[in-house]
Amino acid sequence: MPQAAALETRHELDLRIARIAHAQAEAEALRLSFRPMGLEQPARLVLDIERLKMPALDQELRSVHLECEPSMQARPDAPELAEWACQGPVRWRGGQADWSLGWRSASDLSAIQVRLAQGSSELVLDLPLVGKRMVAQARRLSAGWMQRLLPQWQWQGGRIDGRLEHTAPSQWRGELKASALAAQTPDGRFALAGVALSGPFEIANRAHGQLSVAARSTLTAGEVLAGPFYVGWPEGSAVSLDLAMVGQGGRWQVDRLSLGEDGFSAAVSGRLDNSGSGGWVQAADIAIGIDLDRHYERYLGGVMTWLGQRDVSARGQLDVRVGLAENGRLTRLDAALEDVGLRHPAGRYDLVGVTGELGFRDDGDDEARTALGWRRLGVSGLPLEAGRLVAVSRGGELVAQSPVVLGLFGGSITLDALRIRPFDAEGDRLSAAVELRDIDMTSLATAFRWPAFPGRLDASLPRLRYSGERLTVDGELDIEAFDGSIDIGALAIERPFGVAPALSADVRMRGLDLQPMTEVFGFGRIEGRLDGDIVGLRLLDWRPVAFDADLRSQESGRRRISQLAVEQLTSVGGGGSVSGLQGRLLGAFDSFSYRRIGLSCRLANDVCEMGGIEGEDGSYTILQGSGLPQITIRGFQRRVDWPVLLGRLQAMLRGAAPTVE
Repeated sequence: MPQAAALETRHELDLRIARIAHAQAEAEALRLSFRPMGLEQPARLVLDIERLKMPALDQELRSVHLECEPSMQARPDAPELAEWACQGPVRWRGGQADWSLGWRSASDLSAIQVRLAQGSSELVLDLPLVGKRMVAQARRLSAGWMQRLLPQWQWQGGRIDGRLEHTAPSQWRGELKASALAAQTPDGRFALAGVALSGPFEIANRAHGQLSVAARSTLTAGEVLAGPFYVGWPEGSAVSLDLAMVGQGGRWQVDRLSLGEDGFSAAVSGRLDNSGSGGWVQAADIAIGIDLDRHYERYLGGVMTWLGQRDVSARGQLDVRVGLAENGRLTRLDAALEDVGLRHPAGRYDLVGVTGELGFRDDGDDEARTALGWRRLGVSGLPLEAGRLVAVSRGGELVAQSPVVLGLFGGSITLDALRIRPFDAEGDRLSAAVELRDIDMTSLATAFRWPAFPGRLDASLPRLRYSGERLTVDGELDIEAFDGSIDIGALAIERPFGVAPALSADVRMRGLDLQPMTEVFGFGRIEGRLDGDIVGLRLLDWRPVAFDADLRSQESGRRRISQLAVEQLTSVGGGGSVSGLQGRLLGAFDSFSYRRIGLSCRLANDVCEMGGIEGEDGSYTILQGSGLPQITIRGFQRRVDWPVLLGRLQAMLRGAAPTVE
């Protein structure tokens, strides 16, 4: 027994090496311990490496520890050489504990194969040391390994299979197949989900720690989010992807990024930088061609939803080229449109047959021209007729070179001195002088779903401005209706194309003939003339929320009121009454003379403060009679809920019998 123990001790190996350097790897502070097979225990090999660097893979591991059971067998092709193999658990600082490492090598060290495995995932490295190339194969590898390649991304899932071959110092090429990739940047502006792609790629380490990546792949499924842009491809897609970029960390120069399928193409080049407080895009050139009938929803639906334009439908062909400067600022845009249509589901706009070229410049003295025509331009239900825009753009502004004339309901709208600054955050995004001529009010009322009434609309607006989300008008709209005039001034609209638009205005009515007006609105019959003022009118989502209205009849000319109109006015007063003996004789007469009519309503917080000609004992007079039988209509409810009053008015317009409480 002592002799056997001495034999075992004599064959143990304890080797310490300060440093081993090679083009493929560098190891520092190595300790290799070998204990041969004993009488009651297998052979053991223990390897400790304080620091292991693999520059080609951009990997550095600390405190590496491996234990395995070595084996040796003769090589059939070279009996004088042996093949060594060893496999066992491996760990390193910061690494998980369920990794195993195996290797095979020739006794002359002409070739070494290393297998690193975790569960079903494995990475196999062929490390030839004599004039051959290093080859790495990934099988069922977790996408978390991409963290080293793109450390600015948080990798959450996916599988990678592929082959990587070392072709030259710091250069690699291979084939990649990825499925179910999921990742995002820390700020959430860029993300992947369910991405599946495959194809060849090349990687190279450049000076100053930069990485060069080139790939030509086919994308078959997945979702991508890039700022406001969201794109999703269903399973079975065939989208070509071509990428070439150089950089590190959050700084990348994209020489080529193209995406294409039948009916769609996109190409991007530029600089990305997330190292500062600004945006990712520092400069970019983007070219897109899209068949809107086939691909609008997939490629543009996401950004339109981000802009508040959900469920918009589109058609036609669009080709556009965009230039971006620092922080994504638009400096150039050139677009070609062929029979383009764009329709909002709620009818806020409906563009039909837009064809031509659109140019925009915000880069020094460079200029671009625009020549666009359209067959129809619908805005908020108004069917504007065919028109044309000819303009020049320079310095962030687009200036029309001639008036834009739009036909509407037998008349016209003319925009003169039209100037558009689409990205002006503080000044006017749009300004123009507007002329409205001879627009038929019957058609206009029908378009707005009002009761139809005759008349013409004319206006001379010296300046219309759109700034921020607010549209304001200098001047007044003049409407000739019911043989009188309706003037609308101080007109402004907030969020005219957005959610919950808000309109404000002051309205002045003079000399309206009550007979045709009351007949149009089904109010009965009133003869006379009406003056009125509606001050501080405010509509929210086109519904009244505030105003101060005062309506009064003129005290001249023939003034009579029908029995039905008396009943309607009584209902409007809310609990109103027809006073005295004359009220009891009401049914015996078809119409009555009156001296004057007056009614006011101040709407605020969904309550109308009612008033009339005069008041006593808390009541107010709506109609003051004249002659015999003399009638007087009074109201007693000073505060009326606006929905209740609105319901009464709507019932009148439907011809329903009024309800007097």
